[in-house]
Amino acid sequence: MLLVQGDVDQYGTLDQLDVAQRHLGGPVHRVERPGCGHWPHTERADELTRAIAGFARRLPGGA
Repeated sequence: MLLVQGDVDQYGTLDQLDVAQRHLGGPVHRVERPGCGHWPHTERADELTRAIAGFARRLPGGA
């Protein structure tokens, strides 16, 4: 599971990632973006794309 959160998200907190990580049954990779709000896909598009690509490469059968 890939969890993504900006640390200044006005609608969510890093605590939500903690809860998800505790309750998920498999491996978890966290991407916390400092200074990023609720929309990392637009606020930090390049960083998020690299993080997703890196995560996908680590998956079984990843490219």
